[in-house]
Amino acid sequence: MKKPVAGVWSCVLAMAAATTAAPQSLESRVASAHGSVAFEYVTRPNVCGDGSSISVSDDASPGWMLRSSRSGIHIGTRRRDTYERCDVGPARVLLRHEGAHVVELRVSVGGQPENADTELGDVRPQEAATYLLELAPRLSGRSGDDAVMGAAIADGVVIWQRLLSIARDSAASEASRKAALFWVSHEASAAATAGLDSIAGDDDGLLSVRSDALFYLAQRPGGEGIPALIRVVESSKSVKLRKDAIWFLAQSRDGRALALFEKLLSGR
Repeated sequence: MKKPVAGVWSCVLAMAAATTAAPQSLESRVASAHGSVAFEYVTRPNVCGDGSSISVSDDASPGWMLRSSRSGIHIGTRRRDTYERCDVGPARVLLRHEGAHVVELRVSVGGQPENADTELGDVRPQEAATYLLELAPRLSGRSGDDAVMGAAIADGVVIWQRLLSIARDSAASEASRKAALFWVSHEASAAATAGLDSIAGDDDGLLSVRSDALFYLAQRPGGEGIPALIRVVESSKSVKLRKDAIWFLAQSRDGRALALFEKLLSGR
Protein backbone atom coordinates (compact mmCIF):
# COMPACT_ATOMS: atom_id res chain seq x y z
CA MET A 1 0.00 0.00 0.00
CA LYS A 2 1.32 3.44 -0.92
CA LYS A 3 2.12 5.88 1.82
CA PRO A 4 0.25 9.20 1.76
CA VAL A 5 2.35 11.95 0.33
CA ALA A 6 3.51 14.82 2.54
CA GLY A 7 1.10 17.26 0.87
CA VAL A 8 -1.91 15.16 1.87
CA TRP A 9 -0.80 15.07 5.50
CA SER A 10 -0.35 18.86 5.44
CA CYS A 11 -3.94 19.29 4.27
CA VAL A 12 -5.24 16.90 6.92
CA LEU A 13 -3.35 18.70 9.68
CA ALA A 14 -4.53 22.10 8.45
CA MET A 15 -8.15 20.93 8.44
CA ALA A 16 -7.78 19.50 11.95
CA ALA A 17 -6.29 22.74 13.20
CA ALA A 18 -9.14 24.72 11.64
CA THR A 19 -11.77 22.61 13.39
CA THR A 20 -10.11 22.96 16.80
CA ALA A 21 -9.14 26.64 16.59
CA ALA A 22 -10.77 28.92 19.14
CA PRO A 23 -13.50 31.16 17.73
CA GLN A 24 -12.59 34.78 17.11
CA SER A 25 -13.41 37.28 19.84
CA LEU A 26 -16.03 39.92 19.15
CA GLU A 27 -13.30 42.56 19.28
CA SER A 28 -11.25 40.85 16.58
CA ARG A 29 -14.32 40.26 14.41
CA VAL A 30 -15.14 43.96 14.55
CA ALA A 31 -11.54 45.01 13.89
CA SER A 32 -11.31 42.83 10.77
CA ALA A 33 -14.75 43.76 9.41
CA HIS A 34 -15.34 46.09 6.49
CA GLY A 35 -17.01 49.47 7.01
CA SER A 36 -19.75 49.95 9.59
CA VAL A 37 -20.48 46.91 11.77
CA ALA A 38 -23.60 45.69 13.55
CA PHE A 39 -24.39 42.87 15.95
CA GLU A 40 -27.36 41.93 18.11
CA TYR A 41 -27.94 40.27 21.49
CA VAL A 42 -30.78 39.36 23.84
CA THR A 43 -31.85 42.02 26.35
CA ARG A 44 -33.41 41.72 29.78
CA PRO A 45 -37.11 40.76 29.57
CA ASN A 46 -38.20 44.20 30.87
CA VAL A 47 -36.51 46.12 28.04
CA CYS A 48 -38.27 47.40 24.92
CA GLY A 49 -37.80 50.16 22.36
CA ASP A 50 -39.05 51.84 19.20
CA GLY A 51 -35.71 52.28 17.45
CA SER A 52 -35.07 55.79 18.78
CA SER A 53 -35.83 55.28 22.48
CA ILE A 54 -35.48 52.48 25.03
CA SER A 55 -37.59 51.70 28.10
CA VAL A 56 -36.48 49.62 31.08
CA SER A 57 -39.75 48.90 32.86
CA ASP A 58 -40.38 48.44 36.57
CA ASP A 59 -43.61 46.66 35.66
CA ALA A 60 -43.30 43.14 34.26
CA SER A 61 -47.05 42.37 34.20
CA PRO A 62 -48.57 41.05 30.93
CA GLY A 63 -48.82 43.71 28.22
CA TRP A 64 -46.49 46.17 29.94
CA MET A 65 -44.76 47.09 26.67
CA LEU A 66 -48.07 48.09 25.03
CA ARG A 67 -48.91 50.80 27.53
CA SER A 68 -48.33 54.45 26.61
CA SER A 69 -47.16 55.18 30.16
CA ARG A 70 -44.49 52.90 31.63
CA SER A 71 -42.76 53.31 34.99
CA GLY A 72 -39.01 52.83 35.06
CA ILE A 73 -36.12 54.23 33.03
CA HIS A 74 -36.65 55.88 29.66
CA ILE A 75 -33.73 56.68 27.37
CA GLY A 76 -33.94 58.75 24.20
CA THR A 77 -36.79 60.56 22.46
CA ARG A 78 -39.92 58.61 21.70
CA ARG A 79 -41.18 59.02 18.14
CA ARG A 80 -44.65 60.54 17.82
CA ASP A 81 -45.81 58.03 15.21
CA THR A 82 -44.88 55.09 17.48
CA TYR A 83 -45.98 56.51 20.83
CA GLU A 84 -47.56 53.31 22.09
CA ARG A 85 -45.21 50.94 20.28
CA CYS A 86 -42.40 49.31 22.18
CA ASP A 87 -40.74 46.23 20.71
CA VAL A 88 -39.10 43.69 23.02
CA GLY A 89 -35.45 43.09 22.03
CA PRO A 90 -33.00 42.28 20.74
CA ALA A 91 -30.56 45.13 21.26
CA ARG A 92 -28.67 46.19 18.14
CA VAL A 93 -25.22 47.76 18.25
CA LEU A 94 -24.13 49.75 15.21
CA LEU A 95 -20.58 51.06 15.22
CA ARG A 96 -18.06 52.71 12.97
CA HIS A 97 -14.41 51.88 13.41
CA GLU A 98 -10.90 52.31 12.14
CA GLY A 99 -9.39 48.90 12.71
CA ALA A 100 -9.62 48.16 16.43
CA HIS A 101 -10.40 51.83 17.18
CA VAL A 102 -14.15 52.47 17.49
CA VAL A 103 -15.05 56.07 16.61
CA GLU A 104 -18.84 55.96 17.02
CA LEU A 105 -21.31 53.55 18.64
CA ARG A 106 -25.09 53.45 18.90
CA VAL A 107 -27.39 50.99 20.69
CA SER A 108 -31.05 50.60 19.77
CA VAL A 109 -33.94 48.27 20.52
CA GLY A 110 -36.90 47.73 18.19
CA GLY A 111 -37.98 49.88 15.27
CA GLN A 112 -36.50 49.72 11.78
CA PRO A 113 -32.81 48.79 12.08
CA GLU A 114 -30.22 50.86 10.25
CA ASN A 115 -28.21 48.77 7.80
CA ALA A 116 -24.49 48.15 8.31
CA ASP A 117 -21.77 47.23 5.83
CA THR A 118 -20.96 44.13 7.90
CA GLU A 119 -23.55 42.16 9.88
CA LEU A 120 -22.06 39.93 12.57
CA GLY A 121 -25.46 38.53 13.61
CA ASP A 122 -26.33 37.36 17.11
CA VAL A 123 -23.75 37.28 19.88
CA ARG A 124 -24.07 36.09 23.48
CA PRO A 125 -25.28 38.78 25.91
CA GLN A 126 -22.24 38.24 28.17
CA GLU A 127 -19.86 38.66 25.24
CA ALA A 128 -21.66 41.81 24.12
CA ALA A 129 -21.64 43.33 27.62
CA THR A 130 -17.95 42.55 28.15
CA TYR A 131 -17.02 44.09 24.80
CA LEU A 132 -19.13 47.22 25.36
CA LEU A 133 -17.70 47.85 28.82
CA GLU A 134 -14.20 47.41 27.46
CA LEU A 135 -14.91 50.11 24.87
CA ALA A 136 -16.88 52.50 27.08
CA PRO A 137 -14.01 54.24 28.94
CA ARG A 138 -12.45 55.23 25.59
CA LEU A 139 -15.66 56.66 24.11
CA SER A 140 -17.00 60.16 24.70
CA GLY A 141 -20.45 61.71 24.47
CA ARG A 142 -23.39 59.59 23.42
CA SER A 143 -21.12 56.73 22.31
CA GLY A 144 -19.83 56.33 25.87
CA ASP A 145 -23.38 56.56 27.26
CA ASP A 146 -24.68 53.96 24.82
CA ALA A 147 -21.82 51.53 25.44
CA VAL A 148 -22.55 51.44 29.18
CA MET A 149 -26.32 51.39 28.69
CA GLY A 150 -26.02 48.59 26.14
CA ALA A 151 -24.18 46.45 28.67
CA ALA A 152 -26.67 47.30 31.42
CA ILE A 153 -29.65 46.01 29.40
CA ALA A 154 -27.99 42.74 28.31
CA ASP A 155 -29.82 39.65 29.55
CA GLY A 156 -28.50 37.64 32.48
CA VAL A 157 -25.25 39.51 33.08
CA VAL A 158 -23.79 40.83 36.34
CA ILE A 159 -21.75 43.94 35.60
CA TRP A 160 -21.93 46.14 38.69
CA GLN A 161 -18.32 45.38 39.65
CA ARG A 162 -17.14 46.61 36.25
CA LEU A 163 -19.45 49.64 36.46
CA LEU A 164 -17.91 50.59 39.80
CA SER A 165 -14.47 50.23 38.26
CA ILE A 166 -15.36 52.60 35.40
CA ALA A 167 -17.01 55.10 37.76
CA ARG A 168 -13.81 55.22 39.84
CA ASP A 169 -11.44 55.41 36.86
CA SER A 170 -10.16 58.98 36.51
CA ALA A 171 -8.73 58.10 33.09
CA ALA A 172 -12.12 57.01 31.70
CA SER A 173 -14.23 59.42 29.65
CA GLU A 174 -16.62 61.63 31.58
CA ALA A 175 -19.59 60.23 29.65
CA SER A 176 -18.74 56.63 30.54
CA ARG A 177 -18.12 57.47 34.23
CA LYS A 178 -21.44 59.28 34.58
CA ALA A 179 -23.31 56.50 32.78
CA ALA A 180 -21.63 53.83 34.92
CA LEU A 181 -22.57 55.70 38.08
CA PHE A 182 -26.17 56.05 36.92
CA TRP A 183 -26.60 52.35 36.19
CA VAL A 184 -24.77 51.12 39.28
CA SER A 185 -26.89 53.43 41.45
CA HIS A 186 -29.99 51.98 39.78
CA GLU A 187 -28.83 48.47 40.65
CA ALA A 188 -27.94 49.57 44.19
CA SER A 189 -31.36 51.17 44.61
CA ALA A 190 -33.02 47.88 43.74
CA ALA A 191 -30.77 46.05 46.21
CA ALA A 192 -31.38 48.59 48.94
CA THR A 193 -35.17 48.42 48.66
CA ALA A 194 -35.54 44.68 48.04
CA GLY A 195 -38.20 43.14 50.27
CA LEU A 196 -39.48 46.48 51.55
CA ASP A 197 -42.54 46.85 49.30
CA SER A 198 -44.86 45.43 51.95
CA ILE A 199 -43.68 47.74 54.71
CA ALA A 200 -46.24 50.43 55.56
CA GLY A 201 -45.13 53.94 54.65
CA ASP A 202 -44.42 56.60 57.22
CA ASP A 203 -46.70 59.60 57.80
CA ASP A 204 -46.90 61.69 54.60
CA GLY A 205 -46.10 64.96 56.34
CA LEU A 206 -43.07 63.48 58.04
CA LEU A 207 -41.86 62.00 54.78
CA SER A 208 -42.16 65.38 53.12
CA VAL A 209 -40.02 67.03 55.77
CA ARG A 210 -37.45 64.23 55.70
CA SER A 211 -37.29 64.41 51.89
CA ASP A 212 -36.44 68.10 52.17
CA ALA A 213 -33.78 67.24 54.72
CA LEU A 214 -32.17 64.83 52.25
CA PHE A 215 -32.00 67.61 49.68
CA TYR A 216 -30.31 70.00 52.10
CA LEU A 217 -27.87 67.29 53.21
CA ALA A 218 -26.92 66.73 49.60
CA GLN A 219 -26.13 70.45 49.21
CA ARG A 220 -23.67 70.57 52.13
CA PRO A 221 -20.20 71.69 50.96
CA GLY A 222 -17.29 69.29 50.91
CA GLY A 223 -19.49 66.21 51.14
CA GLU A 224 -20.42 66.94 54.75
CA GLY A 225 -23.88 65.41 54.26
CA ILE A 226 -22.68 62.13 52.73
CA PRO A 227 -22.48 60.13 56.02
CA ALA A 228 -26.05 61.12 56.91
CA LEU A 229 -27.34 60.11 53.48
CA ILE A 230 -25.57 56.77 53.84
CA ARG A 231 -27.22 56.22 57.21
CA VAL A 232 -30.64 56.81 55.62
CA VAL A 233 -29.93 54.16 52.98
CA GLU A 234 -28.73 51.66 55.57
CA SER A 235 -31.38 52.19 58.25
CA SER A 236 -34.52 53.94 56.99
CA LYS A 237 -37.73 51.88 56.74
CA SER A 238 -39.05 54.17 54.01
CA VAL A 239 -38.57 52.91 50.45
CA LYS A 240 -38.96 56.44 49.09
CA LEU A 241 -36.36 57.96 51.40
CA ARG A 242 -33.85 55.20 50.67
CA LYS A 243 -34.29 55.64 46.93
CA ASP A 244 -34.03 59.42 47.22
CA ALA A 245 -30.88 59.15 49.33
CA ILE A 246 -29.29 56.82 46.78
CA TRP A 247 -30.16 59.26 44.00
CA PHE A 248 -28.45 62.13 45.85
CA LEU A 249 -25.45 59.93 46.61
CA ALA A 250 -25.15 59.02 42.93
CA GLN A 251 -25.07 62.71 41.97
CA SER A 252 -22.28 63.36 44.48
CA ARG A 253 -19.83 60.98 42.75
CA ASP A 254 -18.26 60.63 46.20
CA GLY A 255 -16.03 57.61 46.85
CA ARG A 256 -18.05 56.78 49.98
CA ALA A 257 -21.19 56.53 47.86
CA LEU A 258 -19.50 54.07 45.50
CA ALA A 259 -18.34 52.02 48.49
CA LEU A 260 -21.96 51.87 49.70
CA PHE A 261 -23.22 50.74 46.29
CA GLU A 262 -20.56 48.02 46.25
CA LYS A 263 -21.62 46.89 49.73
CA LEU A 264 -25.32 46.75 48.77
CA LEU A 265 -24.72 44.90 45.53
CA SER A 266 -22.36 42.36 47.03
CA GLY A 267 -24.92 41.58 49.78
CA ARG A 268 -22.59 42.53 52.62
